[in-house]
Amino acid sequence: MLRNTFIHLPGVGPKTERSLWDIGYIEWQDVANRPRPRTWGAARWDDLKARVGESEAALLARDAQYFERRLHASETWRIYRFFSDKAAFVDIETTGLSGPDAQITVVGVYDGNDVHQFVEGIDLEKFQEFIEPFELLVTYNGKCFDIPILRNRFRRAHLERKGHIDLRYVFAAQGFSGGLKGIEKRLGIARPGEVAQMDGYAAVICWFRYCQGQTEYLDLLRQYNAEDTRNLKPLAETACVMARQKLVTGTPLMEGANSDGG
Repeated sequence: MLRNTFIHLPGVGPKTERSLWDIGYIEWQDVANRPRPRTWGAARWDDLKARVGESEAALLARDAQYFERRLHASETWRIYRFFSDKAAFVDIETTGLSGPDAQITVVGVYDGNDVHQFVEGIDLEKFQEFIEPFELLVTYNGKCFDIPILRNRFRRAHLERKGHIDLRYVFAAQGFSGGLKGIEKRLGIARPGEVAQMDGYAAVICWFRYCQGQTEYLDLLRQYNAEDTRNLKPLAETACVMARQKLVTGTPLMEGANSDGG
């Protein structure tokens, strides 16, 4: 989907993107290689071609942040397929404070195969090195919560250089509102055992009980965070499929809309 995308370019909105598709300019290469359509002025078309070349260079350089910066948050799903092999699904737990000064207790990162967790007072600082190879961060409500807090704590990780998909905005554009657990329930994703009834407040309580010496509560907090983190991948894939189907219905891109979220 990313090479079919034009709305990240200056002066191109959803209607213009759709009109390009309708007259056969389906991919960036169509703009680069085919003659200018009669409805476009020469200067405007030359600028579009230059921007398309810039986009291709950014994609080949695997610069996910280039596209995130130019897309509305609800449209960042278009990045996902190309960068999914270097995607980190991230969720944090805190002491309950708000704002970037909140104290992190646990960071969970799902790499698509395993959940890796970093705990305050044990190995939290290792997160900074671990996250370095990833090119794309996937969160739920991370623009407002997780990522600002992580940036404040781990300044040398340069998280601002990575792409970011906040699924909250993608799902909102599909008519899904509310928190992560509510979205999971609507999509039939169930949580096991004790963590099924837990929420963010319960996670804070677990941390304080652990700090008071009840070490079993750290295991429970880890389980809760692992579910938060691991579930982000199926949620991302579902959101991408839904968003793509909605976008391409009735367009020349409709063929293959049900195949994947890319």
